[in-house]
Amino acid sequence: ADLMGHLSAIKDYFLLAKGDFYHTFLAEAGGLLSLPPRPSFADADIRVPFRFSALKSTATHDRYFQLFRVRWSSDELKTEAQKLDGWDSLYLEYRVEWPMGLLLTPPVVARYNVLFQFLMRLKRVQLRLEGAWQKLHVLYTRGGCEAAGGDDGGGGGGNGEGRSRVQQLYLLRHHMAHLVSNLQIYIQVDVIESNYAALSERIAGAHDFAEAERAHANYQHALVNQCFLNTVTITRAIGAVFKQAQQLCGMVDAYAHVRGAGRPPHEALPA
Repeated sequence: ADLMGHLSAIKDYFLLAKGDFYHTFLAEAGGLLSLPPRPSFADADIRVPFRFSALKSTATHDRYFQLFRVRWSSDELKTEAQKLDGWDSLYLEYRVEWPMGLLLTPPVVARYNVLFQFLMRLKRVQLRLEGAWQKLHVLYTRGGCEAAGGDDGGGGGGNGEGRSRVQQLYLLRHHMAHLVSNLQIYIQVDVIESNYAALSERIAGAHDFAEAERAHANYQHALVNQCFLNTVTITRAIGAVFKQAQQLCGMVDAYAHVRGAGRPPHEALPA
């Protein structure tokens, strides 16, 4: 059996290592994820961008992708983290082929889904903060002229109060993005890739199934611990940061919508 092939696929999809696929997926599903899930249709709704994104990324050539299916559950997250929204309970269904089921048992897959849900929240917050930067940049370069009722036609000077308000949002977004981006880099490089390299070495040197199973159990345990999912105080603190970042992005979205920064340039800028 291709054990390392399956473990690599688990890293790609459960641990979001296939970055181009998940970037495409979250872009394709952005409109859907911005709305509350429809309980009767959310499961089917989310599968459409998931499958479509494979065609627009390297997943289209990945034979293991067919083993994964995204699902939505109405069940609340079983975690200490603060809830972001109704899409927090997305999870992956993984079709385990024989004899992989001896190693990748239902409890093992369930633990991978805990990691998946945490990493998905992190990725969603990171991308929303990037989108907030783009909207704030448009507002700032226009001088925030409309922010306090300015009527200078959107020229370079702008209204001082409006520009100051945008600068405050800009600075807060910068601090939040710095924390979230560094957390994402730490988890992807120092936790996932580092532990996966160690796992590969241990399995390559394993003499029997029991040794390989022990190496994988240690690997999964290290991932959960080093992502702080077993440390309640840190999990709650990270969840609070995610929630506050999402609230900030909501403020920026509303602000940009009112000032026209969220509309196409030919509509947003005065003639």
